[in-house]
Amino acid sequence: MDTKRLITSKELWKKLTEGEYKEIIDFASQRKNELDVQIRDNYLNIYYQGGNLLRVHPRSLYFDEFYFHRGAKDMRKTHLIDKCKKGDEACIARWEDYKNRRKEMLDILKEKRDMATYCKEMKRIMKEWEADIHTIG
Repeated sequence: MDTKRLITSKELWKKLTEGEYKEIIDFASQRKNELDVQIRDNYLNIYYQGGNLLRVHPRSLYFDEFYFHRGAKDMRKTHLIDKCKKGDEACIARWEDYKNRRKEMLDILKEKRDMATYCKEMKRIMKEWEADIHTIG
């Protein structure tokens, strides 16, 4: 049985068609921007080269802060999270830095409403992350 992916949220639909998310969807839907927009159940995922560049919910925007993680060869994401849970202050500070950097990126969309700048920066960040994880041997 096929699963239908729909936007039934009136709030999300309004934001996408005439509200604060309109620029995001207009930009993401242009083929030249190399993005893949996928409808999920009442949210959108916007992918770049298979990675989730942005998740658009009715009331929030999100991407994984671990796109900022470098040095995966020395410490994988899961190890960093485990150390945080055990109270490692250096790891906690590192993860907090990732969250702050994510907030700064999302502020480009929320405050400046500048999807072109956000997309350009996220593509760079995602390419750096991809190159870093391929150093794991």
